[in-house]
Amino acid sequence: MCQASMNSENNIASKYDISKWLDEAGEFVSDFDGFWKDVIEEYWREVLERFLPDLYAEADLSGTPEFLDKELRDVLGLPETDSHNSPLFVDELVKVPMKDGDEKWLLLHIEVQGKGGADISYRMFLYYCMLFAHYRKNIVSLAILTARRPKKEKALGIYETDYFGTLVKYRYNFFEAYKFSDEELETSGNKIDLFLLAVKFAVRSKNNESKKFAYLKRIVRILFKHGFNEFERRGILRYVNYIVGLRDNVLRRQYHSYITEIEEGKGMRDRPDFLAVIEYECARDKGIELGIKRGIEQGMRQGRDFAQDLLSSGILSNEQIAEVLRLYPQFFETKV
Repeated sequence: MCQASMNSENNIASKYDISKWLDEAGEFVSDFDGFWKDVIEEYWREVLERFLPDLYAEADLSGTPEFLDKELRDVLGLPETDSHNSPLFVDELVKVPMKDGDEKWLLLHIEVQGKGGADISYRMFLYYCMLFAHYRKNIVSLAILTARRPKKEKALGIYETDYFGTLVKYRYNFFEAYKFSDEELETSGNKIDLFLLAVKFAVRSKNNESKKFAYLKRIVRILFKHGFNEFERRGILRYVNYIVGLRDNVLRRQYHSYITEIEEGKGMRDRPDFLAVIEYECARDKGIELGIKRGIEQGMRQGRDFAQDLLSSGILSNEQIAEVLRLYPQFFETKV
């Protein structure tokens, strides 16, 4: 794999500052807001299948959910610039399409909670009340916990209060990701579990680049074992790579070579569209190398020339070109 693919990971990783996730001991202090929002929105079906199987069975999986981020901010009274007052957790409100029945859709409130934060059961109850008051509709609630809760905190999954004969008992769905073994997460076949596994690997490896390298190779083997297709693998690894955060350039080259060797061994790289993407990356990489010798501007122009030759060959479809544009926008600051 060319250097260009590693450059693209740096650009993607910059969207989520992984260093903010870990404290000095290497433990997660938060699950960065943007990361979990992107995962939930891209893999909403897998989220339902993993955490709410009953809802998954009744949801219209061919439909399009509506993510009500602005509405959630309005209801909770949060500022426009941030979906939550704390970086320690992220909230998502989803309008889930249903198959049939009187309800064509339902509201799902998801909270992903990392280390720390206030009493989660109280907070889940409070948000349920606020959302119910606004929508006058029952809310399905789910808390995904990626770190152990403080021992002094009350029981998870329930909020209960009895005040002079007025009794309130509220239950919500919760999932303690940290309690699942590596084997359980590896063998489930659900993409969400691979992200949770990558989070565990990131915590364990801390700043040990060799461990990160070994963990990434392990996840690649899992992807092939489960039979994910090429585009599924690319989507999963796009998140996994910056969760684990391999920084050593030598190991990153070895990592991409490892992926290449596995795909060649399984006959995966005979597909024209895959070869086109790789050739495109090499073309871009060559342009960058020329830029070092002859000046950045000239080098990027050479890279664009290579890319133009590739795109003109008709190997890539318009959809694939659009995907490349999304992954490498800095390369197309000037129109190819």
